Amino acid sequence: MELRHLKYFITVAEQLHFGRAAEILKIAQPPLSRQIQQLEQELGILLFERSKRQVRLTDAGQVLLERAYQIFEVVDDSVRQVQRAGGGEKGKITIGFVTTASYDVLPKILREYQLRYPDVEMELRELTTTKQIEALKKGELDVSFSRLPSDEKLLNKKTVLHETLIVAFPESHPFADKRKIHLSDLKNESFIIFPRHMGPNYYDEIIKLCIDSGFSPRIVQEAKHMHTTINLISSGIGLSIVPSSVRRLKRQGVVYRDLVEVTNGFEIAAIWKKDNSRAVVQNFISLLESI
Repeated sequence: MELRHLKYFITVAEQLHFGRAAEILKIAQPPLSRQIQQLEQELGILLFERSKRQVRLTDAGQVLLERAYQIFEVVDDSVRQVQRAGGGEKGKITIGFVTTASYDVLPKILREYQLRYPDVEMELRELTTTKQIEALKKGELDVSFSRLPSDEKLLNKKTVLHETLIVAFPESHPFADKRKIHLSDLKNESFIIFPRHMGPNYYDEIIKLCIDSGFSPRIVQEAKHMHTTINLISSGIGLSIVPSSVRRLKRQGVVYRDLVEVTNGFEIAAIWKKDNSRAVVQNFISLLESI
């Protein structure tokens, strides 16, 4: 049974007249009659009672008419869903992010995207920059919110946040009373820092800042997550240089202070593979351009 057979059948069933049905379908009446007969032969049952005066549906024909309407509703809905998926209005997008992106810029972007495309499922993964870049290349992520290594040729980026670096101190630290801190004042301090293998650009930038200020930082602890770093600071283990958005991470026993020195800051970018042409991704990038 083909959809065209069902279409012919529905038209005849609604008109109960082969001549009028043929006019609507824009085919000759004899071929239409043959199509209906072939359908009846295929099903092994009469669908219409025919006489010279009238055409009536049989009980079986009435059941088929109800089912045929349902079939075309499913077909029409399937076409709509496919078209929406092709336009990026339905589907799934996988987004990676570093912790600091979740404090400020990322929630705003995700909220706007969800408002515009409510039927697109978003899968979020908190990963280090290194892991995100690997996942992008493998096709495991569609978009990354992190820092793009300068030597990357396969990826595009759009900067979504540029923030300064600040110092996070234990509340009991003598420098906690200062409004701003000179980097050189930290030469004898104990540092908590992000592991280099998980974020080499960020790590190298912190080390360079310290060396440019005349000292090499004394690293007493590495922490993989910003929440862990802040908890260690509150315990008095050391201090850390962090992006300014971390101020939003309130923790008793921790204070944040600005640096006197002007730094290159900390950039968060939306990153995606250049050859990723999926409609949901292109819509996401277009949204970034508009906000």
